[in-house]
Amino acid sequence: MLNGLSQINLELFESKYIPEPMSGCWIWTASLSVAGYGRFQDSGLAHRKAYEYWRGPVPDGLDLDHLCRVRCCVNPFHLEAVSRRVNLLRGIGFPAIYSQRTH
Repeated sequence: MLNGLSQINLELFESKYIPEPMSGCWIWTASLSVAGYGRFQDSGLAHRKAYEYWRGPVPDGLDLDHLCRVRCCVNPFHLEAVSRRVNLLRGIGFPAIYSQRTH
């Protein structure tokens, strides 16, 4: 058990997602944040809880990047701990768009 997910909470957590067989994503079916990330009770972001439970703590100063690009995915093996800069540049927002301009 890591970061407070007990066996009872693990059962509850696992009841809140559906595995998607084609992509391997674990689609969160419960509450979502405004940005589209899964929320788990009062303990924060669901993908972060999954990563911490199955893979270990997120190193200080790093963000979790969804390699699958699906914000509601909570599969811990679709997440990579990276710097904020890398996370932003891999995305589809303005930092990523502006970084690709050549002139």
